[in-house]
Amino acid sequence: MKICMVAHSYYPNDPRVRREAEAMVRQGHRVEVICLRRANQASVESVAGVDVFRLAVERKRGSALRYIFEYCAFFILAFARLSARSLKQKYSVVVVHNMPNFLVYVSLLARARGARVVLDIHDPMPEIYMDHHSVGARHLCVYLLRLEERIGCLGAQYLMTVNEPMRERLVQHGLSRKHVAVLLNLPDERIFPPSASRSSPCGADHPFTLIYTGTVSSRYGLDLAIRGVKSLVRSIPSIRMLIVGDGPDRPRLKVLAQEAGVGDRVVFRDFLPLEEVPALLSECQVGISTHPDGSFWDLYFSTKVVEYMRVGLSVVSSRTRGIVHYFDDSAIFYYRPGDMEDFCRQVKLVYGRQDLVAARADSVRKRLQTLSWDIEQTKIENFLRYWTSNTA
Repeated sequence: MKICMVAHSYYPNDPRVRREAEAMVRQGHRVEVICLRRANQASVESVAGVDVFRLAVERKRGSALRYIFEYCAFFILAFARLSARSLKQKYSVVVVHNMPNFLVYVSLLARARGARVVLDIHDPMPEIYMDHHSVGARHLCVYLLRLEERIGCLGAQYLMTVNEPMRERLVQHGLSRKHVAVLLNLPDERIFPPSASRSSPCGADHPFTLIYTGTVSSRYGLDLAIRGVKSLVRSIPSIRMLIVGDGPDRPRLKVLAQEAGVGDRVVFRDFLPLEEVPALLSECQVGISTHPDGSFWDLYFSTKVVEYMRVGLSVVSSRTRGIVHYFDDSAIFYYRPGDMEDFCRQVKLVYGRQDLVAARADSVRKRLQTLSWDIEQTKIENFLRYWTSNTA
């Protein structure tokens, strides 16, 4: 099959887009990706068998108007590129990744020429807005974002999303269950091979290290983790924390660490290519996911959590529905969202209770036998076969 993927993100940096594309290539399909381009990236490139077409749009954080401008600019350029290529060749499937959802309409010509169109919904835009702006479900902007999502879904013949809670949300909003597939966000075992858990060395030569990898933003609860490190110094003298990645709040969080008196213990590292992350994780003892509570976070399933698990780290995570759906208390050291004291209590359990660490590691190993990208990627071929053999 000839498949095109469209994503308002950078390739190969977007893990979900990359995993899907490379899985399709390994299954014998020809895959193209249309995406954003950083200044130092080639506009056309082949990456691990995937033909990548980068458009002259960069992601920049800013006001709502900036986002609208950026989304619209990418939409116009992606529509032009995909339409031009659709005149030269017929695609079997076009997979469009949100955000935004209306990006699905770049596929109009490809669909007219016979392509099946799939919208892969990574993020629920209404819930993100509700949590970010502390507004209710009846707010005008939330209504407009739900309308945008509904219009986007109408432009697709099939939908795909990232976990079961997200699927249930879409079905509750009136979409047909049979047209909503779930492809879990799980790390690629070729990059994150399984590793046995290990005891947590500590001391002057072996600091007890917490690690966070991903977008460096306050909305991921990193303020709590930094204040937690300050509180834990007396109980765990060797404690430190690595924050790995880029994001809008990195400068502010650095200042917060300095003001809290833990600037020497909270270390910020730049974004790393995915292939380099496992080696860094192996130097740490605890992977943290400090996301808060809220409408969006109830739907959130962190790929980082599974990455931590696969390399043998203990995981301290806030207890929200999207995570608990897949991992119970036997696998994760859960704390109440937003409760720094409970966060510190769980970190101290990892530090001092190797019996609990070993028991949870045993549970994790069993759970990961059924939560695996090797299993998930076999679904892709079934999805492709279903999408191309059925009329939506």
